[in-house]
Amino acid sequence: TATAATNTTQIATTAFVRTELANLADSAPAALDTLNALAAALGDDPNFATTVTNSLALKAPLASPTFTGNPAAPTPSPGDNDTSIATTAFVTAAVAAASGGASVKRNRIVNGAMQVSQENGNTAGTTNGYYVADQFAVYRTTSAGTITAQRVQSVTPNGSKDRARITITAADASLAAGEFLTFNQNIEGQEVADFRYGSASAKQSILRFGFKGPQGTYAVSVKNSALNRSFVSLFTISAPQANTDTEQTITITGDTTGTWLTDTGIGLSIDIVLACGSTYQGTTGWQAGNILGTSGVSNGMGTVSAVFEIFDVGLYADFASTGTAPTWELPDYDDTLRQCQRYCFLPPANWIKASGGTAAAQAAFSVVGYFPAAMRIAPTASGFAWTLVNAPTPTMDTPTPHSVHTTVTSSAAGVSSFTNTAGVFSSRM
Repeated sequence: TATAATNTTQIATTAFVRTELANLADSAPAALDTLNALAAALGDDPNFATTVTNSLALKAPLASPTFTGNPAAPTPSPGDNDTSIATTAFVTAAVAAASGGASVKRNRIVNGAMQVSQENGNTAGTTNGYYVADQFAVYRTTSAGTITAQRVQSVTPNGSKDRARITITAADASLAAGEFLTFNQNIEGQEVADFRYGSASAKQSILRFGFKGPQGTYAVSVKNSALNRSFVSLFTISAPQANTDTEQTITITGDTTGTWLTDTGIGLSIDIVLACGSTYQGTTGWQAGNILGTSGVSNGMGTVSAVFEIFDVGLYADFASTGTAPTWELPDYDDTLRQCQRYCFLPPANWIKASGGTAAAQAAFSVVGYFPAAMRIAPTASGFAWTLVNAPTPTMDTPTPHSVHTTVTSSAAGVSSFTNTAGVFSSRM
């Protein structure tokens, strides 16, 4: 057998031929160790070099490339500041951060800083539905536990001076199915009509609020007026956060189903849920029914002397889907008072007053009082007390959203008068 690489007229044995073939393949993988395999790998293209050259000509050059179509790239981390490509997602997030967060900064919560408390001031209450501040009520149904609820002055991390405080004065260690404790505000439908709930165009929103309370898991619930559509999201207070001021941010996706009012009725009902029994438990996200939380919500009624505080509440449209709440702004007090007076007006003493001199009894005289803000609907009047001179209790006509007419008939000759000393007009939802 001739030695490898011999190239003469010497007879080539089969061993020589095998050696030469092995050297030709040079340990190539089995898929490329024959000419047929090599041709297949090149796509059986006799003009492979030309094909590759033409394909490369279609690619953008490394220097000053020009792209067509809809090119995509990895989105850099927020705050990135280098030569990375800025995607549209990166720019949207950066613009939102620069503008303070959610795409629409108007707070849909009325009296979010709890500056106004017309009826109860800072007085503690124990009844169900007690208003700690205008538009903010505490609702509870418990068989054993009791609470007090009130507005207190304690500066928040954002600089607001007021907050709501709920104190457990008697524990309910085992909640029955239908028991709960919530902090609530109902929002008028026309104030959130642009959220487009109940349609395919439903928009995202952001709820933010300050929270101080014991370690545990609590919930936020958003419901419609019919109480047959509910959104639930949980938030957790860890051991290091317990009984310290925290800020919670909840992203609320828009509900594409259900009936959502866009008039003067309840558009959204928002609850911060401190406890809820099994009747009101569901899952997180949107669902049918009147749902406040999940089985994972802690029993905030379970420990006597537990204290919960809520402050700086805001709800914002997030049409750009930033997932970020805007920077907190303390509302203007006068604007907030007028907003609150749309739902509750506590007239000062002498707001309704009239007097007259008559030569005989049975002379009628009256006065019209105009509300400082148009009320949501014709309000109900309650709790009125009067200072009367030669006059019986006045007759108050059914109020309109703008005014109320009050009449009295004198009971004796001479000067007669009437003036209010207490009372409230309410058009709350």
